[in-house]
Amino acid sequence: MVTRVLPLRNLVAGSGGGRHLLLVTTEGEAFAWGRGTSGCLGVIATGCAGAPLALRALALGGVSVASVACGAEHSCVISTEGALFSFGANKRGQLGIGSIENSAIPQRVVVLRKENTIRLASCGTQHTLIVTDEGGLYSCGAQDQGVLGQGSRGDADGVDLRGDCLKPTLVQNFGPTKNPVALASAGGAHNLVLTRAGQLFSFGAGSWGRLGLGQDNKDKATPTLVKAAAHLGRLRSVAAGHEHSLLLTHDGSAFQFGRQASSYQSMPTEVPGFGPGAQSTALDAVAAGRGYSMALDRDGGVWVWGAIGAGGALGLGGKEGGGGDVIALKSARAPTKIDALDGRRIVQLAAGQLHMGVLAELCAEVEDEGNAVVPLRMLRNKDMMGAIGAVVAVVKAYCVRANNGDADAMECCNKLDAAGREQVLFKAFEVPDDDLKVVVMECLLEVPVSNLQAEEVQNIVQIIANCDNLTVGSTEVIIGNAFQVRPRLRVRARV
Repeated sequence: MVTRVLPLRNLVAGSGGGRHLLLVTTEGEAFAWGRGTSGCLGVIATGCAGAPLALRALALGGVSVASVACGAEHSCVISTEGALFSFGANKRGQLGIGSIENSAIPQRVVVLRKENTIRLASCGTQHTLIVTDEGGLYSCGAQDQGVLGQGSRGDADGVDLRGDCLKPTLVQNFGPTKNPVALASAGGAHNLVLTRAGQLFSFGAGSWGRLGLGQDNKDKATPTLVKAAAHLGRLRSVAAGHEHSLLLTHDGSAFQFGRQASSYQSMPTEVPGFGPGAQSTALDAVAAGRGYSMALDRDGGVWVWGAIGAGGALGLGGKEGGGGDVIALKSARAPTKIDALDGRRIVQLAAGQLHMGVLAELCAEVEDEGNAVVPLRMLRNKDMMGAIGAVVAVVKAYCVRANNGDADAMECCNKLDAAGREQVLFKAFEVPDDDLKVVVMECLLEVPVSNLQAEEVQNIVQIIANCDNLTVGSTEVIIGNAFQVRPRLRVRARV
């Protein structure tokens, strides 16, 4: 079953962990929900939350959030200024704060050099990877199976037997002058690292072939070059799951290695059905969970394959059981599209251990391929406007207060209609909050091209802002060609 979690504000990023999720808004706020074991939700309470909770400690501290990462029971947040905060389980030092005490409140990771700006964090089961702007890679947490990549003390199998690492420590193989890192992905007990030169390295647990090193399935305590990946084409992204790995190339093809149900692949193997060919589907992103994989195609569709554990579901619906109950489908041998998301353009994937989440473009039901996000000022470009022709516009407003719910939103749409624009469609969704009744208002309007100027779009926004009983947090106007697929413009305006 696919469930819609209605955002209170525009969402730009998300991450799934063991049994929890974190989201980031365009305003730099972070929200969390799910199972709050050991404080991984970043709030004082460590129980379960069935609705998104704001990380108020960060907001009160004036921290604007840029990205988030979730592990099994811990989480990381990177601010827009490049500072790293962590919270949740810490018995193996995965928070990187120099102790083994759990923390339900985000803690600043201060052991990194001040000149290091953090660009990316990735959380594994009990360890964390950190990438700096200059291309350095740091790791902390459980030292099991060489997962921190910090070398060994010369034991027979080349695996580090040292204790856990409580502070982020530089992985010596990477840095600004030697293999600067572009991407890093932490899995259950292994990692994938993609350098700016396009080379792929893996380290940590080697069982099930998850490191992609062919016949060598031993654990690796130092990053090891995945030679087989050099023949796949230029890599765009990597994803380390619990016991398997995914690679995405720039032409939209996907490759996988590691555990596949009860068998495994120890070399990168192409996932059938994806790629640049006429009979294939080109991909934009991949994500790896515990036993299952996700892929996002370039039309905004979501594909899944593999098997998810007890309590989870792949979003493919269900089948009727013996007693007439519907049993959720938990496995798919081949990549299968999630039909329940048709009509929405998905822009980001989040794969947790037993759950998955996606972020969808607003008003995706009226979008099509060829989308581009442009600033409002671009509407003053006469050459661009001349290429569009007749258009439709979708106005979507997030109203953070509405005294009479959707009745006020409907009245506001009527004002747009009275202003000389034909109202074709109206939708309003209410989300209860402690003190506010939140409404998402959506109007589909036909707009003559002669009126489609920056000032006209601003007028539409202003009409919404002046509606009685509504306090509008943000407004979005989506503009598209009424007769052709391309070009299509998305214009974001704020009130």
